[in-house]
Amino acid sequence: MADNNNNYPNLLIISINAWSDRNSTGNTLSNHFGEWPSENIANVFLRNEEIENSVCHRYFRIYEKDIFSSFFRGKSGKEIYYNPGLNDKLSNETKSEYIYDRIKKIRPYTVLLLRELFWWIGFRKFSGLDEFLLDFNPQVIHIHCPHLIYPHRVLYHCQKVTRAKIVLYCVDENYTYKSKNPFSALYQLILRKHILKTIKLADKNYGITPELCEYYSAISKRDFELLYKGADVTKPFERFTNLPLQIIYAGNLQYDRWKTLALLVNAIKQINDQTEMFYLSIYTTTPLTKEMRKSLNCEFSAIRGSLTFREIEQKLKDSDIVIHAEAFDENYSKITKYSFSTKIVDCIQSGSCIFGIGPDDLASISFLKKSEGALFATAPEQIFKILNQIVADKNIIDEKRIKMFYFAKDIFNKRNIRQKLYNSIKLL
Repeated sequence: MADNNNNYPNLLIISINAWSDRNSTGNTLSNHFGEWPSENIANVFLRNEEIENSVCHRYFRIYEKDIFSSFFRGKSGKEIYYNPGLNDKLSNETKSEYIYDRIKKIRPYTVLLLRELFWWIGFRKFSGLDEFLLDFNPQVIHIHCPHLIYPHRVLYHCQKVTRAKIVLYCVDENYTYKSKNPFSALYQLILRKHILKTIKLADKNYGITPELCEYYSAISKRDFELLYKGADVTKPFERFTNLPLQIIYAGNLQYDRWKTLALLVNAIKQINDQTEMFYLSIYTTTPLTKEMRKSLNCEFSAIRGSLTFREIEQKLKDSDIVIHAEAFDENYSKITKYSFSTKIVDCIQSGSCIFGIGPDDLASISFLKKSEGALFATAPEQIFKILNQIVADKNIIDEKRIKMFYFAKDIFNKRNIRQKLYNSIKLL
């Protein structure tokens, strides 16, 4: 990307979570916009969380406490300037995004609806945001299609104030009704209307998989273009395998992914009864239940907690096998059917052998099968079979990772993906 800074339009990113390389959205934003000049990029985010990236320095934060304050002060939200290494934390009040995820699992949709009403009433008083928007003067607004209603409203407000073009990136299928609960159905009905409105308001629509592009295009009658997360894909170097073979899973345990990992742990136990061939390390910041700890911690596996993105990158590179796991439960399969985990790109970049576990009708598992550069188990009973296959011939690890290199080296070229995105935004 050889253009000087004057040729970069001012780009406003709207996100629910703080821009952190530790969460998937923030990591993808850094991946896509890593070469965007910091003076031409800003972020409005909607939770009180830590910022952790080297791309963006200017932010405006709005979260529930600001909404409450707005009823009394008439002006709320806070502009933040962030420089890596100088102010690593937003405030002492900062909360992890995963606490919100945990709460989301247990609260009823009546609470979600009340929260939407709370945002709808309180957001009208955010004059501080208008000042921020007018001062930064974005030409383009970029957002990952939200799975909640109020971020759509924030987008509409920002676009109304700035008249900026909109670039939408759909990474999950949030349109289908997920529950027969009447409050859930009501929430989903409202969300569906906003998703369609946002797609039609957008000047450019991207999707993370061909399947997702086709799905949303059919619903909205708008064109969608495929956009992957980029990677620095290099030919795997020769290396000795560890003994026991080191297996790594790095990611969240939501949507019953932990149950899939528990199946893997049980298969490892069976294999290791004969020969201590495998050891599984799990890196996650998902809040853990007693059942998760009991199922995933044993003599041959351990939950290690969280690391920085750079540390995770190194762990993946040092491993023999990296895991991509999806739930076999039909309800969760519906949620992840069209999604493509950005963790797969991290796994490809590591140069290690990928072992995908999950139903074969999911876009992510289908991709791994198509590549012929990964091991995969599309049914629980196949996990043990694949591990036995590795025991019989460890060379399959090198064979698969080399095949993945040749399959992925052009598809995920980070520089080409950034250039494509930049050229698209520049022409809006």
